[in-house]
Amino acid sequence: MAISLLMITTACNSKEKELNKIEAQAKAMDSLIRVNPVMNVGQKVEAEKMIDAYLAYIDKYPEDTIAPEFLMKCAILYHVMPDYGKELAILEKLVAQYPNSGYAPQALAIGARVSEDNLRNYEQARTYLSQIMEKYPESPYAVNIDLQIEHVGDPEGLLQSIMERTGVNLDEVLKSADSVDAVKK
Repeated sequence: MAISLLMITTACNSKEKELNKIEAQAKAMDSLIRVNPVMNVGQKVEAEKMIDAYLAYIDKYPEDTIAPEFLMKCAILYHVMPDYGKELAILEKLVAQYPNSGYAPQALAIGARVSEDNLRNYEQARTYLSQIMEKYPESPYAVNIDLQIEHVGDPEGLLQSIMERTGVNLDEVLKSADSVDAVKK
């Protein structure tokens, strides 16, 4: 009994130490990203080390509730580097390993945006959006998902369709925003 308790205590201390180390490393990386939106080679090396630390922790503690968050942070780092292929692979891993996480529908939405905006891969974007519609229809990312799928690659068409669906007239919105009364408020 005493040996089991000692092993559990040691394991918890080890896990806590790893988390503290990752947290310190992450703070430094967050500061770097805030200051430099474009990474140089040395900063990319540091970002890769951060990603490796996150992934090593996830491999060691896959059931930890922080694992999906760590995968999302990896994806963000790959986006800033930019390495969109690796970003998408991490987002897909998040959805596959943690489908019940609140991060899963967000990962699919990010995957759709990266595919559409950065890679111009409209079919892939539609695939991600379709997964949101099928797996997470109650998610905030599923709002107007049918229109999002229909208008991949056409942001103006998407806006127009959403305005028609909601009964919003852009001319009226802009007209009221241009009025003297709107400026005074």
